[in-house]
Amino acid sequence: MRTDDPDNAKFNLIITGQVQKIIDVKPSTVSLNGKVGETLATQVSIRPMDGYDFKLTGLKARFNKGVSAQLVPPAQGKNTWTVKIETRSDKATDIYEVITVKTDNPLKSKLTIRVFATFTAPDNS
Repeated sequence: MRTDDPDNAKFNLIITGQVQKIIDVKPSTVSLNGKVGETLATQVSIRPMDGYDFKLTGLKARFNKGVSAQLVPPAQGKNTWTVKIETRSDKATDIYEVITVKTDNPLKSKLTIRVFATFTAPDNS
């Protein structure tokens, strides 16, 4: 830190404390593998920690690389949201996408889900 005090113009400042988790995202990174032409799908669970209720208000893909994501609200009496993720490719390729999920909680207004998908050529044996 810098100050206007000539005797202590610069000094190190250490801040410590506990970071409280308010949202549990499982998994926060998705890795999918399959053959060309297959549809690869998975689900991500998003759950508020006790005392931090929120609603998910939307989602957006950053690169629009052929990965679709659908937001599923919690079942009656539950608090876990689901993001259904799906992708498909007609050629051997690697796909990377970042899905941003928006919330109505000012402490955590958005979360990130990273999606990696690898499509390999089918075996011709």
